[in-house]
Amino acid sequence: MKTKLLKRLRKQFELQQRNGKFKVFDNLECLGGIYNQTDFIDKKEAFKIRRQLILNEAQRYLVYKTI
Repeated sequence: MKTKLLKRLRKQFELQQRNGKFKVFDNLECLGGIYNQTDFIDKKEAFKIRRQLILNEAQRYLVYKTI
């Protein structure tokens, strides 16, 4: 994966912490001014969700080689 794309996606999906619990927050605004976010969960689960969101978003930028 390209480093510039990965860096931009890590900034887009950030972790927010409160009282030892974490939530994944998407910085891009969706329709109607709503932001995508999860509930407060433990750290390990938040990292798994964040990693999966980054990989799903990176699939949009996949370019196949032409022969």
